[in-house]
Amino acid sequence: VSSEIHQTLNADVGNFVPESAITSEQVLRQDYERLRISHEVATYLGVEADLHALLGKILDKIFEIFRCDRGIIFLPDSGGELRPAVSRHRNPAAAQENIVVSRTVLRDVAERKQAVLSSDASMDARFNAARSIILQGIRSTMCVPMLYADELLGVVYLDSQLATGAFSKKDLQLLTGIASQAAIAIANTNLIRRIEGETKTRAQFEKLLSPNLVDQVVAGKLSFDQEGQQKQVTMLFSDIRGFTSMSENMEAREIVHMLNTYFEVMVDIIFRYEGTLDKFVGDEIMALFGAP
Repeated sequence: VSSEIHQTLNADVGNFVPESAITSEQVLRQDYERLRISHEVATYLGVEADLHALLGKILDKIFEIFRCDRGIIFLPDSGGELRPAVSRHRNPAAAQENIVVSRTVLRDVAERKQAVLSSDASMDARFNAARSIILQGIRSTMCVPMLYADELLGVVYLDSQLATGAFSKKDLQLLTGIASQAAIAIANTNLIRRIEGETKTRAQFEKLLSPNLVDQVVAGKLSFDQEGQQKQVTMLFSDIRGFTSMSENMEAREIVHMLNTYFEVMVDIIFRYEGTLDKFVGDEIMALFGAP
């Protein structure tokens, strides 16, 4: 088996040569077009907030660059298992067909965090166990990790059924660059979601807890389980003397204004001493001290 059949990305992977070394206008035009489209991919990172839509657009651009028939972008689920996020077929008639991917190669790329290029899947030992891939007539494959700060955020898989050697080392390098850009987009999206989640959590707890306790909850320093803990606590019950008879002679708007003013002052004091607001009951405030 030729050494070209299965390769991993290394330092010598078919770099774009300097302008002075170019002898073919056709090669120059092909390289320019690939770099132009890869630049368009980079522009999506700043304008597309929806992760699924972004990955779909990236895969569409990948199909413009490479001679691939099928492609999948995998993302890890909560358990770390790679799952298909988006997929494409060049032939619309085959869009309903399942794309079979060698789990051996996918696992190898995920664990070693290195890109894989296979020029002839029918002869590559990595595909021996995947008879379905051979039966589908897959000739060439590329599988590239999406890495950000050495963390695996996904995998891009492409294959071709037309010919062996459909992908070159230069293709592998270009796809690796696109995968790195996609990884940055995924990392940014995950960060935005985490910030949004923390903001929502903070907004919910700020209604009940003092600011320092909210900080601890958001930071994960305080946990709430179903069993709870036994503690000595102090309970505060506070209401307005004569509120019932007083409210009988007031307009509804006046009552609401008075209660809002009263509650605002009282809650500030409760939070100042690290108390937890339990509830409002009419004009009554119930709060506790000594436990979050």
